[in-house]
Amino acid sequence: MLKTKEVWSARREGLITYLRDFKRFYDPLGVDEMDTWQEIVWALMNCLDVFLQKQANFFIEGFANGQLESHPNFSPESTLNIIIDQIGFDIEIMEKIARQRGTKFNKFLTEVDCLVWKALDLAIAHKLLEQKPIILTYFQKSTSIRVIPYAPIILVGIPYSCIHNERDLLAIPHEVGHYVYRLGKHNNQSLFAWAASMIETANNASEVIPSWAENWIEEIFADVYGALTAGLVMALDFQDLQKRRTLEQFYKDDGEHPTPLLRPFIYQNTLLAVDPNNETQWMEKLNQDWLAHLSLRKSDLEDLDEEWAIGLRGESDKFETYERKLKTVTEAITTGGEIKESQKPIDYIVKSILNDLLPAKTYGNWAPNFKDETTNDLESLPDHEILHQELEALYLAFVKWYESEKEDRACTDNIATLKWREADTQLKLNDNPVGHNIGHTGLPMDEVRNRLETLSNNKTIPAKGKGEGWLLVLDAGGWTVKGPDCEATGGVCAG
Repeated sequence: MLKTKEVWSARREGLITYLRDFKRFYDPLGVDEMDTWQEIVWALMNCLDVFLQKQANFFIEGFANGQLESHPNFSPESTLNIIIDQIGFDIEIMEKIARQRGTKFNKFLTEVDCLVWKALDLAIAHKLLEQKPIILTYFQKSTSIRVIPYAPIILVGIPYSCIHNERDLLAIPHEVGHYVYRLGKHNNQSLFAWAASMIETANNASEVIPSWAENWIEEIFADVYGALTAGLVMALDFQDLQKRRTLEQFYKDDGEHPTPLLRPFIYQNTLLAVDPNNETQWMEKLNQDWLAHLSLRKSDLEDLDEEWAIGLRGESDKFETYERKLKTVTEAITTGGEIKESQKPIDYIVKSILNDLLPAKTYGNWAPNFKDETTNDLESLPDHEILHQELEALYLAFVKWYESEKEDRACTDNIATLKWREADTQLKLNDNPVGHNIGHTGLPMDEVRNRLETLSNNKTIPAKGKGEGWLLVLDAGGWTVKGPDCEATGGVCAG
């Protein structure tokens, strides 16, 4: 039972007041002509306004009158705090978009919209998504995708650094993979349901997928999706990304992401599985670079006099699972090679993704002909520097490709047409219930709305129960899982 209804109602009203005042800057009734992004931001704020009222009222009133049953892990106060925080995150993103799109950087962000658009092609081709959503990119400290339940919009945060360092855009395909995993369908079931079935099948066949590997399935899917979208340069970029981790992060499982010392092998194995004949030479280069880095990390372990580091020392590369158990790398994954016959946990998950969800025969709508790039005049350099320059050529090729693609008018026009159509529809939906469906069937927004309306008619509502508990309304298709900036509450972030 909630005893502080007035306090939480005041917090809700504070958000509503701020949001509605902010909306007045973009009200099309007071503007002769609006840019596409202005129209979309205004429509998005209308969606959030309705969602905020319906969602917050459902929980404030439900907890106050005893309609919502308690949950041991989510007190009324903690549940309402999650909702208020998430709405605040979304208002903050809308402010960023409105401010940034009103500057000279709107052109750059529109070009990045097109990159995201192209990164969705793989999901459309494999029928994991029925159609592409509206896309709005904006600058923040790191790359992330924001899943929202009240509009068919993909909000993509990109780092400020990519303005002058285009390779920092390479996290986008991985982040799009998260979006697809959370909102995609396979045989009319969510990918979460597919994952549960895959685990059950593996365990029934005695090919046990341990809990630490189960926790990584969404991240592994996003890695595979990214590899199939951008190919070799994606594998290199995520390999380099793992080098930024602290020693402890490098070897310890965080319960969500594959440990960094394992992760490059996911990319290498995925690309070899798709194109085993043509990529051997590049895979050898990537593998050589990664094994050299692992050797440096092992030396660091020897120098660090801490208990966790001492336990990881030895001939074999090991990592510490979330349950604080030590596993060798080769128990978990094939370290660069064929995985067709492998039953190692990560290999099994990668093969299942490739066989069931993404049976691509080729890859690279982001990265055509990268494997043909060569670097000249390297004979006089040391071996390690030759390897570095050869791999660097992949980044240079990506920048060249990006420069040629960013003026793709067909992509820009497609996005603009979709945005105008959806925004024009959304302007008429001010009074609709939570979870608008504007031509995007199968998304969680429909499910959130339907559950909310159904549950509101019940005398008592459990937290869980045959898919109809209030925890599903709180989660709203993944909305309350993370915030936008990779903080303690936040971000489906690259990593």
